[in-house]
Amino acid sequence: MNKRTLIAGFIVLAIGIVLYLLSVQYSTVDNPSHLISEFVVGALIVGGLFALAGIILIIYGAILPDPIVHWDNDL
Repeated sequence: MNKRTLIAGFIVLAIGIVLYLLSVQYSTVDNPSHLISEFVVGALIVGGLFALAGIILIIYGAILPDPIVHWDNDL
């Protein structure tokens, strides 16, 4: 279990979920602004990709072992 990859996966997943929920929140607002609708579409796509990348990182981190620590640095 690679702990650094797991932590990175959880952080990326949290950012993706926040962006996705933010886009869902703004999509329910009755605002005729074109900029808001572009933000909603962009945040929806980016949030979905971040969430997918976070899930992949979590799975990848759970499968990989921790890197070997070399205490002897006589390279």
